[in-house]
Amino acid sequence: MDSSRAKEIIDSPQIIDVLHENNFVWIEGVKNNKAEVRLLNTDEKIVVPLNELNEVLVN
Repeated sequence: MDSSRAKEIIDSPQIIDVLHENNFVWIEGVKNNKAEVRLLNTDEKIVVPLNELNEVLVN
């Protein structure tokens, strides 16, 4: 994922599903090609490279 898309997801009024290593996450911030995310299954905050995030596309 690129930084502009991550920022769009943060600013979106809709809930957009995002995965990091098959875990659903909530993007809380973006800086220097990294994202601060919260793991939804444990509530843990981690910092990950943006290229490790994948948007779940719904048809």
